[in-house]
Amino acid sequence: MKHFLIFTFFMTFIMSSCDDKSMLSEQNSGISTTHSFSNVNALSSDRINNIGHTQFEVECLEEGLYYLCVLVRIPIINGSLHKYEVEINGIINENTLKPSIGGLQSLYITDKNKTPSLIQLKKGINTISIVSTSKRTIKIEQLKISSNVLDAKIDDSVYRDFLNKVKNNSNFNKEKSAAYTTSLQSEETYDYALNLIAPHTYDEYYDPWPEGIHLTLTTTCNIPHVIEVYEQDNKGNVWSWAASGTSSAFLEMVTPRWGFYNIRIKALNPGTIGTANIVYRDSEDNFTGTIEDRDVLVGGNTLPINRNLPGKNYMVTHASGRYPGSISLSLIDKNFKTIKSSHYSQIRPNPPYEFTIYTHPTMLEYDGSSSYAFVYTVNSSIPEIYADVYLGLDFSSSEVRSLFPNLPSNNSFKSGLKSRIYNCISWSVERTDYWEWPGDKGSSYYHPNLLTAFDKLYAAYGYTR
Repeated sequence: MKHFLIFTFFMTFIMSSCDDKSMLSEQNSGISTTHSFSNVNALSSDRINNIGHTQFEVECLEEGLYYLCVLVRIPIINGSLHKYEVEINGIINENTLKPSIGGLQSLYITDKNKTPSLIQLKKGINTISIVSTSKRTIKIEQLKISSNVLDAKIDDSVYRDFLNKVKNNSNFNKEKSAAYTTSLQSEETYDYALNLIAPHTYDEYYDPWPEGIHLTLTTTCNIPHVIEVYEQDNKGNVWSWAASGTSSAFLEMVTPRWGFYNIRIKALNPGTIGTANIVYRDSEDNFTGTIEDRDVLVGGNTLPINRNLPGKNYMVTHASGRYPGSISLSLIDKNFKTIKSSHYSQIRPNPPYEFTIYTHPTMLEYDGSSSYAFVYTVNSSIPEIYADVYLGLDFSSSEVRSLFPNLPSNNSFKSGLKSRIYNCISWSVERTDYWEWPGDKGSSYYHPNLLTAFDKLYAAYGYTR
């Protein structure tokens, strides 16, 4: 059995990836140990001799032969597909990545007959680069290496099936719309939407552009949509440019400074999902042709904010399903430009991957007005996941924390105003019309043993300890 570790380089200015933790999984079989790296936005992207390289390091515990597979978004350059070389420890491998279509796909390194081929890795640190055909680095979303060809395979069937349904089923948007239209509730001091489906939408970061780059973007799409270019610095400040359209949109801008810019296409109307083609060009390398990303998903879920929210914390709290997911939360102004965006968060259910976990690492602080909250899953290989969204939260007060000293100041929130009608025990069984304390003799759940009294109360509402 051969073993290796994957080390990644983090880019400190990648939007929404700066504070993220890489997701490294290990799956054991009787043949090999497979390591998979997702959220590959965290991989180092650089230019070497003016050619784009996407780089990573592998530390092998023993020398050997391995298969390598990537989930990669392939652009159409001047109307054609291009193969991509792979450089291993400074030497270009004779075999390549050979795409058959444009768009997102799973690709092995293959020989001239398109048969998966083995790469030689030495014991210790190995440097592997996917070499682009231009200055632009290739966009890898997941990578797997294994000494067994089947274990190295990245399954893109979930994304492919979802994409085909969106493209081919004219009623798909209508069928999904009912599930997507979750209105914000405002009975508390904050707004929230529960079990919101957060579909994937196209959001790609590009190599750092210097100041003064002239960029033009054109989209064709089967739903009303917004095309946006935005850039966020390490302090959370966002610069954004946007244009909307019914079936097409056009955006032209000049970069005001050096930075990592994202290109995002999002659904204009809540509950709609579509596909788009995007063509872009920039003046940096005197490019005379076109680069096109085809059949990209256009979705996300837009929540209108119809009042001035009193709090400043905005939070996505959980995802459910059998697969890991990453969520992004953005606050949008009335012109559909991003005001502030949360960091991406890795959300992975614990084994056996059948139950919802509840966590909220995707939280941002913002003190000001906004018109929309926009939520979507980052991983295109997992085209939709569920989330709870809370907008306008205040942290718990120092008065409350003095009564509950173990309540964390940065992880507890005010859920409502003080009331003499009900207390927290009543609220826990969704009663807001009376005050309950089962330890009182006047309570219908009273018992001299307080724990038994609470058992009686919760049993009446269908709960067991």
